[in-house]
Amino acid sequence: MNLIKKEYELNCLSPVHIGDGTALKAFEYIYDPENQQVIFVQEAAWIAFLQKRDLIDAFVGYINKMAGSLSQRGPFKGKYIWDWLCYKGISKKEIRSLALRMAKVSANELSSKGHLNDVQTQLSLADGHPYIPGSSLKGSLRTAVIRHLLRKNPKLAQYYWQQISDLDLRNRRELNSIGRTTQRLESELLHKLNFCKGDNATKSVMKGIAISDALAEKKDTLILQKIDISTHAGRLGNNEKKLPLYRECIPPQEKLHFSITADFSILKEIGFQSLDEILSCWHEMTQDVLKLQKNSLGRSYSRLFQEIPLADVCLGGGSGLLFKSIIHSLAPDEEQARRFIAKMLDAQFQKFNWIRRMTEPAHNHVKLDSTISPRTVKIARQGSQNWLLGLCHIKEM
Repeated sequence: MNLIKKEYELNCLSPVHIGDGTALKAFEYIYDPENQQVIFVQEAAWIAFLQKRDLIDAFVGYINKMAGSLSQRGPFKGKYIWDWLCYKGISKKEIRSLALRMAKVSANELSSKGHLNDVQTQLSLADGHPYIPGSSLKGSLRTAVIRHLLRKNPKLAQYYWQQISDLDLRNRRELNSIGRTTQRLESELLHKLNFCKGDNATKSVMKGIAISDALAEKKDTLILQKIDISTHAGRLGNNEKKLPLYRECIPPQEKLHFSITADFSILKEIGFQSLDEILSCWHEMTQDVLKLQKNSLGRSYSRLFQEIPLADVCLGGGSGLLFKSIIHSLAPDEEQARRFIAKMLDAQFQKFNWIRRMTEPAHNHVKLDSTISPRTVKIARQGSQNWLLGLCHIKEM
């Protein structure tokens, strides 16, 4: 066994969102309009507060009324929870003291009602500190390692490209076989530990890498609205589309700390002899995808990519398909990759046209993805500052 462990700093170059699977409605978080902050409370502390103030029954009634108001069309007529607490005689200082953590909201994130819609919350510890799970980091690294190995073995990439490019994607069974084909590819590249018994997963050389959770130094977060930038302008000539989706994000310049432990008696099976070699795969993949996106969007969005030289990894919600899929790495060139991915997305995402009485592509990727597929890049905006989501720089401690 040849174990090496190193500590690293993950510096967020842009906002990072790793969701915990929760989307809070307007009556499930407290919005402080004076400080433009979302207050997240710990459930146990919140219940204890309501009991102390003899407000549990009143709060249940408030929830039922609020839910009904939000479901109705037209102007909202209910009270948000901040206003409801103030109406019940709770001081602003006491409301703020309930905070497990606070998330800053800029004015351009507010709706016309002066409030937010549903908020997807960031994964965090019980004490409120945001973190990025080691599984997310390792999943991203696995994709980067596979891409690296495919570059070293172009004949294997060509073989598997032939396997998927010949599929009739209009046939649901053949469409679904793409996942099985890429799993076979992963098995051929990574499942090298023949001395291990059991299924393929136990034979993966990736068991030679262990990555800890990355813990944030601070609790403070940001609430940012999801914005899609498309290479295809809409009917009004606008390339941007604001979506009614808000994410809690780890802010830019936040630092997180994690460790990587590598067993090179295992990793030598795929040619790795140092952690620097492994990390370079991450950097290489990130650089390739960012440059592809930059070339596709053109000069008008060049400022989005000013962090390209420092970016080693792209993580979390909004990072996009190209950071999570190896299909682009299999294709002989970018044009063939674009055409195949567009056809695949049109086959995967369909809607029923009631006027034509037929099923058709939901997003028209084949028709509209002219330079890259998918044609949208996810960004976040705070005031005049725009960011690509999820970009991070890795530095050895």
